Amino acid sequence: MTIDEFEEASKAPLALRDEIRDLETMLARKRMERKKVDANASQLLDLVVNSVRGTPGFGEDCALYNGFGYTRKKDRKSGLIRKKSKSAGQFNPDAGGEDAGGD
Repeated sequence: MTIDEFEEASKAPLALRDEIRDLETMLARKRMERKKVDANASQLLDLVVNSVRGTPGFGEDCALYNGFGYTRKKDRKSGLIRKKSKSAGQFNPDAGGEDAGGD
């Protein structure tokens, strides 16, 4: 095989690699474009949600608000957690005591 034959045989794989690189660049550009468009759409969705929240007859407890993916006001929990107190009759090994010594 001569150098000219080798170069001719290598053109197809190199052309495909160049095409793939160009497509990857185009994909990166399209992803950036999608990110910008999604940001604009998100702002519009926020305006729609705020409109639903402020409309009498709808508000934060309506099914439409829930359909947007938000939690209805009546479904929210308070977040308060009450810790259970230990009974006086239960054994607590960390507290020490008569059986804690190792003589």
